[in-house]
Amino acid sequence: MDGVQADKIPATQITPAQRQQLLNFPALEVKHRAEQLFKPANRDRQALVKKYLAADRMVGRRERGKQLFEQNCMACHRLAGVGQDIGPDLGMVGTKPTDVLLTAILDPNQAMEERYTAYLAETQEGEEVSGIIATETPAALTLKTAAGSEVVINRSHLKKLRSSGLSLMPEGLEAVLDVQGMADLLAFLRKPQ
Repeated sequence: MDGVQADKIPATQITPAQRQQLLNFPALEVKHRAEQLFKPANRDRQALVKKYLAADRMVGRRERGKQLFEQNCMACHRLAGVGQDIGPDLGMVGTKPTDVLLTAILDPNQAMEERYTAYLAETQEGEEVSGIIATETPAALTLKTAAGSEVVINRSHLKKLRSSGLSLMPEGLEAVLDVQGMADLLAFLRKPQ
């Protein structure tokens, strides 16, 4: 955040997932500083989706879309055998209507599946882990983080577990993806090979 504030690191280099992690950080001083640095450009997500519908009328460049997928999506999503399986596999999204895809991308909390809800676990030792619940047993809980790692927490060490009520997929992709970039990404999602 020091680098962003000093204009040494462009804010666009901080991924939406990293932004969300900072905006939900348990330490209030970090959270408040992130709120100042990464204020959402557009709080009205439905209006943003409508604005990005223009991407449907543009010619998308698949190669550029592939680059955008690799930079912004594959850390959590898998498509055509590439990427991580933290969020939904995108193999079937190519046939979905544009407005449905844009809502999923730009307003991920609008229609998220419960299994992709982000949780914050706090251990007795003071460690905090954010992620989706990958597995749960009477003895332990496994969270899959946005970074792709799985963290196992013994229930005897679990102090608190709370749901964020939000998707693990962050809002804010519009900060790194303009309407043409969205057209490019959609072209790749619809025809990855």
